[in-house]
Amino acid sequence: MNRVSISLFLLCSSLSADIFPFQIIEKANSAYAHKDFKKAIKLFKCLDSKNRWVAYNLGNSYYKIGMYNKALEYYTLAKGVDEPIRLYNIGNSYFKKGDFIRAVTFYRASLALKEDEDTKQNLHLAEESIPKKIFTNKFITRDRYHNFTEKKASTLLKSDRDRKEEIASLLEKIEREVHITKLYKP
Repeated sequence: MNRVSISLFLLCSSLSADIFPFQIIEKANSAYAHKDFKKAIKLFKCLDSKNRWVAYNLGNSYYKIGMYNKALEYYTLAKGVDEPIRLYNIGNSYFKKGDFIRAVTFYRASLALKEDEDTKQNLHLAEESIPKKIFTNKFITRDRYHNFTEKKASTLLKSDRDRKEEIASLLEKIEREVHITKLYKP
C-alpha cells in the first residue's frame, strides 16, 4: 500500500511540475477514451478528488474496471453532476454488485428527473432479479428494507428539494412493488 502511495505521489509531483491541471485532465480523459482506465484513475487522483467532476470521472473509471464499491464512493462525492446519469450509474453499480433493491431505488430516482429508455430497461431487469436475490441468497425483513428506504429517501430529498414529494412517492411505490412484508423461513 505504501509503495502505491509513494508512486502515486511521485507521479503527481512529476506531472504537476511539468504541466497544469487542465493538461492532466486532458491526459486522463485521453487515457479513459483509450480504455486505459487504471492510468485514467492515477491521473484523476493527481487532481482534487473532492471536486465533483473529478469524483464523477473517478467513479466512471472505477466502474469500468469492476471496482463497484470505489465507483459508488466517488459517485456519492459527485452529487450535483448530471444527476439523472449519476443516479443511473449508481443504480448500475448496485446492479453489478447484485443489490437489486438499491439498484431499483436509484433507477427510479433517475427516471423521476429524466425519462430514459436505458434506465427503464435496467429498472425492469433489476425488478425481475429481486425475487431471485431474496429467495436464493439472503432474506430481507420489512424493517431492514424500510430502514434503507427511509435513509435513502432522506438523502435523496436533501439533494433535490423541488422534487421532494415525487421522490417520496416513488420510494413508497418501490416498497409496494417489491412486496417485502416479513422474513420468510424455508
